[in-house]
Amino acid sequence: MKKLLHMIREAGQIALKYHGFSTLDIQIKEDNSPVTEADLAVNTHIVEYLRAHFKDYGILSEELKDDVSRMDKEYVWCLDPIDGTKEFAKGGDDFSILLGLIKNSVPILGIVYQPTADLMLYAEQGKGAFMEYQNGAPQPITTTGDVITTKNATALISRSHCNDALDSMLSNLYLSRTVQMGSVGLKMGAIARGYGELYINNTSGAHEWDTCAPHAILEEAGGIVTDGNGAPLLYNQANVDRKSGIIAASNIALHQSVMDQLPDQFLNT
Repeated sequence: MKKLLHMIREAGQIALKYHGFSTLDIQIKEDNSPVTEADLAVNTHIVEYLRAHFKDYGILSEELKDDVSRMDKEYVWCLDPIDGTKEFAKGGDDFSILLGLIKNSVPILGIVYQPTADLMLYAEQGKGAFMEYQNGAPQPITTTGDVITTKNATALISRSHCNDALDSMLSNLYLSRTVQMGSVGLKMGAIARGYGELYINNTSGAHEWDTCAPHAILEEAGGIVTDGNGAPLLYNQANVDRKSGIIAASNIALHQSVMDQLPDQFLNT
């Protein structure tokens, strides 16, 4: 893990070289999402490392062409070189580098790194979840297990992917408060650190690389992650879209409280 964390910090330094540049090259991909030269540079750095050190592992990355050969592998790395590209392109701080490891459709390792804060979150299955802040000593992190009803919960919501249906849904949950934040990894990471209790995505626009790393961390910290129907999120699938949405909660009781109050039509279609 130490070598992986060091490599991810190096990737963070590459991202910061592009951060805040008014001349940043931004392209629009076929799915209408943005990609910058920073995404590609970070992707190259991480993929080259993984290919050199884990020759028998598959790789699924947002910025690599997916030939689904990964599906024949027992272990698959799942990478989003910059999660929160829109925030990054605006010069904002709410972006992160996400690297997860999948075994048999389950995330067993996750790293979420926010370069602007030098905030590193990571976990391995069965070994707990940890935080390193500004290269300090590792600190165990846990969710807020005592918040079991929505009226006492804080929800982390997106700055760039809100919709009227989600606003209505959150209003009907009578939450304690909502906090806007970029990056799926940082929102789920905040729950893992006890800085919020709930993240809901009622669209089909997220992908495996958005959730894999923070999923591993949040579950090791005591939380739960499912789709909008309450079913487990599976990984290394032929279709990598999170087509049934996402519900991440700090504990099982709160997750059940949310499920009991969801509208019949969960997805914003």
